[in-house]
Order: sequence, then C-alpha cells, then structure tokens
Amino acid sequence: MKHNIPLIQAAFLAIFMVCGPAGAGESDPGAATRPAAKTVYSCDFDKPVGPEWTHTNRDTTPKGNRSFLGQFGKGNVVGLSLEKLPPHKFLRVSFDLLIIRTWDGDKDGDTWRLAVANGSTLVCASFTNFLFPGPQLDNLQSYPARYPLCTVPGRTGAAENDTLGYSFRYSTLGLRKADSVYRMVLPFAHRGASVRLNFSATLNSDLNDESWGLDNLKVEALPEAPRKDMPQEEMAKLWTDLGSNDVVRAGKAAWGLVEVGDRAAAMLSKKLAPLRKQMKAIGHMVRELGDERYVVRRRAAKALREHGKLAVHALMAAKGSGSAELRIRASEILEQIGPEGDPEAARIFRAIWVLELLR
Repeated sequence: MKHNIPLIQAAFLAIFMVCGPAGAGESDPGAATRPAAKTVYSCDFDKPVGPEWTHTNRDTTPKGNRSFLGQFGKGNVVGLSLEKLPPHKFLRVSFDLLIIRTWDGDKDGDTWRLAVANGSTLVCASFTNFLFPGPQLDNLQSYPARYPLCTVPGRTGAAENDTLGYSFRYSTLGLRKADSVYRMVLPFAHRGASVRLNFSATLNSDLNDESWGLDNLKVEALPEAPRKDMPQEEMAKLWTDLGSNDVVRAGKAAWGLVEVGDRAAAMLSKKLAPLRKQMKAIGHMVRELGDERYVVRRRAAKALREHGKLAVHALMAAKGSGSAELRIRASEILEQIGPEGDPEAARIFRAIWVLELLR
C-alpha cells in the first residue's frame, strides 16, 4: 500500500526530515512469530570488497587492528549497489559509522549523510569529536536529530568513544584522542529488485584532520514491516514520544513507527490531516523569503512572525541549507521569535519524515 502524503511539496519535505538513533526500541516479544529477514549483503571489511562498492579502499584502526571501509573525507560519495533482491516490502541496513579525528559538529557544519538513490534520506546529521572544556559551540552536534534542526552535546548516541586509537595535536591542548563509533539500524520501505545506498560527508578539512569509515555492514530484506502487529497502545506511546524534547527518545519513537509500516502511516496521515493547510502555508512563506521582490519577502516575513513558534523548525532548516540571502532573512526572524520551537511542531516534522520513509 502506497501512501499519498501531499502535506507539503517534495522539496520542502526533504528539508524537514529528522533523523533518529539506531534501534527502534527494546526487545520485541513477538519477533519469533514473524517471517525472518533475509540477509542480502553482509561485510565486515576484513577482506577486499567487490565492484558493488564505488570506493574499495580499506584501512585498519591504530588500536585493535579493526579493518573497515575507508578512510573517506570531503567530496567522497561512497555507493553500495545491490541487484537481484528477493521479493520484499522493507529493507534494513545496519552498520558501524566511524567518526575519525576533529569533526566540529554544528560549529562548521561537519555532517554525514546516508541516502537511498532516488529515495529517502535516512541520516543527515552533524557530529563532533572536538570537545574543548566549557560550554562552547564546538561541543555541539545535531545527531541523533536532523541537521540543523537540533543541537545536543557532542557524542550523544555514540556506542564507543576514543576506542580506535586516533588522535590529533591541537595547538592549545596538545595531543587529544579523537574518534567515536555510532551503531545504526535503519529500516525503510522498499520494493524494487535493486537498491543503491549513497554514503557521504560534508567536511571542511583534509583527510588527515577529518574522516569517516564503515564497518560491520548488513542489508536485510523483510517480507513485511518488522512490527506490523504492534499493539495500539504501544503505537500511541510512540506518537507521544515523537514530540519529546529528548531527541534520543524522539528518534527511537520515529524508527519504532517506521517498523510498524502501513498501520503507522495510516495513523500519522490521520493525525496530520488537520495541519496540512497550515504546514503547506509555512513552507510557502519560507520559500518566499528568498523571492527577488521586496514586497513578497516583507509579506512572508510578517506572516512567519505571526506563526511564531510553529515556524521555528522551518526557519532553522532554511537557515542551515538555503541560499545566503534566505539564511540571513531566516536568522533575522528567528532572532525575533526566539530559538525554541513549539514541541508540537517538532512532532509534526518527525511524523512527516516517518511518512517519507514509509512511502
């Protein structure tokens, strides 16, 4: 079943996808009664990889001699192409993401991205290993939320810190350990016989300063949604958690709803229906901030200020990814409204992202 979600135009939708952490929840007592997932690709990168990868270079960590695919830096788009997939309704990709050396997170917009070719963006988040003492901007990242919609302490959601043996010599602090590992498990609706996953990063320094790698990657084909039989009360709790200020909890709720499949899509579509007109209007106003005509920009800015907290997430997204003029105008309005968004707006944007993954 394909869900049509004309909540906002596709370009606007892509801006507001909010990413969450690996894993949708705790143990699943009903898992044993469901058809098993079929592993269609698995690699620990201990041996050379084949032509399914666009980049095949491997490396070994200084500590633990851990083999991984990488190192990669700015400008690298690393693709994995898989063909002749068995019949399925979902794919689930899991892997370890190695964040190596001095990623600066929100300070410099050091972001990492995983996208399905001609499909959804599964991860788009900033990361940091640059942890100076004190409450500095260098200590902040967006993960497990979508960049630039949220800032949390550096290394939030990391499974390992400073375990790989990488370091960097700072001019003021001297030699400091600098690596982290994030374990991700990401399900998404998919029905084709082939898929291409694109892994990439937007960085501002050379490979010996900022890099990344992949380890323990697995792709599974699932004949149905992983938890399509989730009890209604558990779905209701995930909807509540979707609006949490705790981005880790909200992220787990988002991935939990993805795993429910069509039932979650139907629930979210129903809950979002009354907001459709308002959200579409806000998206239109944000785009009008970049209009060449002064009267159009002024009208849009006035309307966005009137929407207040509900417009904050839209303006933050424009501030982080729009044109230079749009970023400046969005920043000016945010200064007037304030940086804290409406919790209900956060829930809306996360719900839209879940629907995108279930299309």
